[in-house]
Amino acid sequence: MIRFTLVLALTGLLATGCQSSRTADVPDRAADRAAIEKLSTAYQAAFLAGDAKALSALYADSAVVQPAGEVTVRGRTALDAYFAATNGQPVQETFTAAELVIAASGDVAYETGQTMAASGAGKYLTVYRKIDGQWRIAAESWSHDSGALPTTGSGNDLTGTYGWEAGQGAGCTLKMARRGSDSAQLLVECNRGAPSYNSGMAEGVVRVAQERAVLSIADFQKPCALRMQFKKDTVVVAQDGSDADCGFGHGVMADGTYARTSAALPSFDIDR
Repeated sequence: MIRFTLVLALTGLLATGCQSSRTADVPDRAADRAAIEKLSTAYQAAFLAGDAKALSALYADSAVVQPAGEVTVRGRTALDAYFAATNGQPVQETFTAAELVIAASGDVAYETGQTMAASGAGKYLTVYRKIDGQWRIAAESWSHDSGALPTTGSGNDLTGTYGWEAGQGAGCTLKMARRGSDSAQLLVECNRGAPSYNSGMAEGVVRVAQERAVLSIADFQKPCALRMQFKKDTVVVAQDGSDADCGFGHGVMADGTYARTSAALPSFDIDR
């Protein structure tokens, strides 16, 4: 749910902007509206294409995002990491703007609208601010009208624990939990087994769309991605990157078909 505090803060911000307007310096409303609409169009294009870098670049460095069912994301570093984890693949969703209001000061505005995806309908509130002459997203919040869960094609909730074993201690475990209507938190832990018992771990929040999700890892020398395809009671994981790229121990790979071992909500306490 969009937080009432955000609406109150936005109302005060717009009121301040209106009071500070000066007749001698009237903003070009038509130009501002065109620039904001162009920014909104760029946002939709990057979001639908799964272009996380282009999407994150549209936000101000100090922007605040409140995703549905997730913790608040604040600041450039957190924004880059969040979109890399949740927007790394193309999705199908429509956006319909309801209104765009620009303050009299010409340096702040907000947009409201509705969304529609396979998981159901939703709504959003986006706050724009003009910074050094360029419009950027300063704050954003979205919520989902339906209580739909991320599901496989057969309609099963993805929440649970999955895994595979190969003997001598080798294998991987995948824990997943619903976060909002189209996102999931996950934790992957793998072990190479005897004799080295090298291990690896990756975690994050992913966006689930069309029975697929991508966990992007960008903390090491080269980018790594764990690409997941969801089927009935199984998850097929393909690792795009080396063990070092993913931050895993030597010879550790997360590839495999993970069978569901439990449908209970898993614990995300990490055994390091």
